[in-house]
Amino acid sequence: MYNINNKFSCSLLEVLLHDKKLLNDTLNLHKNQYRSLYADFENFKRHKRKEIANTIKNANKELIYHFLNIIDNLESALKSLDEEKVSISEKEDTVVINNIVDGFSLILKNIQHILSNYGLKPIDTKGKLFDPSIHEAIKNVSDCEYDNEMIVEEYQKGYTLNGNLLRASKVVVNINK
Repeated sequence: MYNINNKFSCSLLEVLLHDKKLLNDTLNLHKNQYRSLYADFENFKRHKRKEIANTIKNANKELIYHFLNIIDNLESALKSLDEEKVSISEKEDTVVINNIVDGFSLILKNIQHILSNYGLKPIDTKGKLFDPSIHEAIKNVSDCEYDNEMIVEEYQKGYTLNGNLLRASKVVVNINK
């Protein structure tokens, strides 16, 4: 004897199982899409955080660059005053010059300290080999006392800001022939 309800039950069960499989496949597809979108969004947020941090870090670049001229002028004035101390023989003038030198030195140190807190660092050239990525050769000399491509003199100090070159050091380079 053949029962129509049994056949109907099997067909219904097959349809329900098929629908369940389709729903599970759709659910898995949406889960994967969600995971992918979530990962993309997390990467986007991380990228934006880095971008904002770099923008903040370099926001003062132009202002700091203009301060370099002030530092250059103060260093030049200090050098001139130091040389002037040697040529002055009267005691009163020497005291005045010493006080001026001390004042300029204090101002220079304060400016350098403040700018170093914002990531400004001088490029060291003393006893270094010429590196075109951070040095600008403005003159070549030939002196056997120095190694080839050794920096002999610094005309203008170079600086980096947060690890990036802000201004190249202007230097005299020894070239042995």
